[in-house]
Amino acid sequence: MKKTLLLNIVFIPFFGFAQLQTIFQSKIDSIYEKNKDAVGIIVHVEAPKQNISWSYAKGVSDIKTNEVLKHQQPVLIASNTKPYVAAAILRLVEKGQVTIDQPIKNLLSKKTRQLLEKDGYDLNAITIKNLLSHTSGIQDYVDDAYFEEVK
Repeated sequence: MKKTLLLNIVFIPFFGFAQLQTIFQSKIDSIYEKNKDAVGIIVHVEAPKQNISWSYAKGVSDIKTNEVLKHQQPVLIASNTKPYVAAAILRLVEKGQVTIDQPIKNLLSKKTRQLLEKDGYDLNAITIKNLLSHTSGIQDYVDDAYFEEVK
């Protein structure tokens, strides 16, 4: 199945994305149907060079009410982004735009810097490497109250 999706993506310039939307939707529907424990699936494809910005959802957003999952609704993705963020940061390291041992202070927005400094964090001592290896000492923001708010 992975090979089929990869081939579909490779042939986008030849077939046109409009034709592939049906194939993608069919694949997502098939994956959902084969995984009955899944609550829902949201897929987003962003390919600016091909002028593609496409989203699709299959499933439910609430298992109690069976409310249909919408592609634009927010979802808690939490740690799912870690590999993508790490890859993006390492690409910036490759390009020489940041270094792995660089302090994070000048990389953060003013608001984020203020929040972290207010909580006593030394942003000149915390490096990109610390963030990527989860050794920064920054407390996890997720607790029971957070999950209640997300509900």
